[in-house]
Amino acid sequence: MKRGAKAFFTETFKNKWARLFVLYAVFFAYALFASHFLETACPIRLLTGMPCPSCGMTRANLAFLRLDFKGAFLMHPLFILGDIAFLLPILFTWKPRLAKTKAVRVSSIIVIAAFIVAYVVRMVRLFPDTPPMDYFWNSVIGRIIGFFVR
Repeated sequence: MKRGAKAFFTETFKNKWARLFVLYAVFFAYALFASHFLETACPIRLLTGMPCPSCGMTRANLAFLRLDFKGAFLMHPLFILGDIAFLLPILFTWKPRLAKTKAVRVSSIIVIAAFIVAYVVRMVRLFPDTPPMDYFWNSVIGRIIGFFVR
């Protein structure tokens, strides 16, 4: 039985589409678990209490789906870039040569820089009390701080 399971997983993960499917399945399973059992889905925020550069992305997408465009951009001004980045592995699995082009490398650097700039601006303007850039006191570090401050 062990040998059969090992062979199954070895053969399955040779297929790039199977690997991609597992990656997205794990992501959605975590998102479903976190939305039902944790106060926040972001592991960085859960541990440190600090908002991460993508904080507000889920709320921005939900607002966008409700056609609340202003609310979506207030939650995260770059949420559309995040959505595109989330879908890129599908494109790169389908067209692997595309992932190795100079245009993709340059645009990746530009997007990362845009996220860093947006994060800094949002931290300066909104932190520590305006959602989604507020401090999460129920985080691991927040609880430790609260234990010693009380």
